[in-house]
Amino acid sequence: MSYIDYARISWAQFNLKCEGWSRKQMESWRQTRAIAWHIYATAPKKEGHETLDMVEYMPFRGDPKKRKISSDSEMNRILSIYKKAGLFKDGKIIHN
Repeated sequence: MSYIDYARISWAQFNLKCEGWSRKQMESWRQTRAIAWHIYATAPKKEGHETLDMVEYMPFRGDPKKRKISSDSEMNRILSIYKKAGLFKDGKIIHN
């Protein structure tokens, strides 16, 4: 778009343009993170070294946070939900 085109659009249209540009930039960064993580994950490591997942390796704003289970009662509550749903049998979670 030229300067004249920008001068003619409304504030709402300008905000939509900016939001679209921001999303495009974030997608570009996500692709960069994927490439960097694949290099990191396939590189030789010392024995006993744990490989981070992609989000832990390079977190971005808006990435989902991993929730840690803080107590036995919370773990039992989660397992009871899985049992009621029929997704927990013989000490294992069943993946469909």
